[in-house]
Amino acid sequence: MNNDAKFFFCLSGFFGFIIFFIFGILITNDPLVALVQSSFGCLFFAVCGRMLLSFILNGNIVDSNSNSLHPRDLSSPIENNPTNLATAAMNEASTTANRMVDAQV
Repeated sequence: MNNDAKFFFCLSGFFGFIIFFIFGILITNDPLVALVQSSFGCLFFAVCGRMLLSFILNGNIVDSNSNSLHPRDLSSPIENNPTNLATAAMNEASTTANRMVDAQV
């Protein structure tokens, strides 16, 4: 997902550059001024796109956490102490991790 985030960041910056460049050319009729304005538009759209992506990803994390609770988990307060919950979370995290780099011997 990290590579997709970089792609979304660059794509939103590119759209900002194009939009600000087109409007800059139409309004000022000066390519140099339009280029400077579009560089600020690129930065603005890239940052806005990154914030939008973080809101989307945080929403997905909240949804996945709310879906992971089972009714049997809520029935017994003894099973829901922090130690058992942390152990269960670590077990789940250790089984779902993907390797970033495969070492070759």
